[in-house]
Amino acid sequence: MRHRLPYFSLRDYLLERYGRRVQKITVSLPFTCPNRDGSKARGGCTFCYEGSRPTLLDPSRPLRVQIEEGIERARRRYGRDILFFVYYQSYTNTYADLETLRRVYDTALEFEGVVGIDVGTRPDCLPEEVLDLLASYVEKGLEVWVELGLQSANFETLRRVNRAHGVSDFIDAVLRAKSRPLKVCVHTIIGLPGEDREDFLETAKLIASLPIDGVKIHPLHVVKGTPLA
Repeated sequence: MRHRLPYFSLRDYLLERYGRRVQKITVSLPFTCPNRDGSKARGGCTFCYEGSRPTLLDPSRPLRVQIEEGIERARRRYGRDILFFVYYQSYTNTYADLETLRRVYDTALEFEGVVGIDVGTRPDCLPEEVLDLLASYVEKGLEVWVELGLQSANFETLRRVNRAHGVSDFIDAVLRAKSRPLKVCVHTIIGLPGEDREDFLETAKLIASLPIDGVKIHPLHVVKGTPLA
């Protein structure tokens, strides 16, 4: 049964599609970002602390172990009759060579009950060959989501927070991803420095104009040790 919410939640969507609970298993890879390693900028996003990874996730730990432990935690909490998405969350999870990406995405296929993968990335890190690789997992029976960080549709805001990409990069990435059987979720942040209600409404208008499947709206969270702090 759907909750009476003013939007169609991911939980309800997954329950409607799969008929039971689907739990995300969040993992962390030893990747970086082009605005951290100097290829586009240095220092990363001003609001980002260690790729915004949950503190219990150590990217140096083997990926299989992270998935195994995540599945076991979920089963202890919710029972064994559940399904899973593997969520590649921290940093830019398409920012590696194609064979490395194939290896880390293939790992999800090894686990019973995994019905999808969810790949967090930047809009300027989705070359055609990576999109084709992601689409190949749909052919293997997985549901594939690409989570794109936009944060704001205001170019000056993106510059201030050191995103090192533009709005046009985001639009291009969405359209190319949606030319394949991929689902796209966009991340935005409310309360970025220099922004007001009108800025957020402009971001919302841009999102509404594109073929996007989901939106994550984050309040700005200032973390000690980040440039923003």
